[in-house]
Amino acid sequence: MTRISKETGIPISSVFDRLKRLEAIGVIHRYTTLLDMKKIGIHVCVIVFFKTTDVMKQSLEHWLKDNKHVNTLIRINGDWDFMAEALFNNIRALEAFTQEIREEFEGVQCSVQYILDDLKREGFSPELYEQLEE
Repeated sequence: MTRISKETGIPISSVFDRLKRLEAIGVIHRYTTLLDMKKIGIHVCVIVFFKTTDVMKQSLEHWLKDNKHVNTLIRINGDWDFMAEALFNNIRALEAFTQEIREEFEGVQCSVQYILDDLKREGFSPELYEQLEE
């Protein structure tokens, strides 16, 4: 809160009051920590798109939610059903993950995209916050 106060020029007590109000109305759900993945041994970060049949969609969703490698799972529309951010120690672990999916869910389509660099993550624009105040 001190840093936010200094960067915005808003008194720390006002910053605290605004954060509490945003928590109370459900705008802020939780606080989190962003880790340096390489420093904790995660060297392969990917985005995987999944497409499956309507019959298998729910079971694939549950499997992905419970999988230790899946960091984020999002239901999407268009050509794909789900998008997952998945984290692995190495390429072999990623290959085992995709192989297990193909064996468990016959006919599922996967498209693996490697994350090369995080250019912006969990960014927040002050202009967006000003819209919330209106």
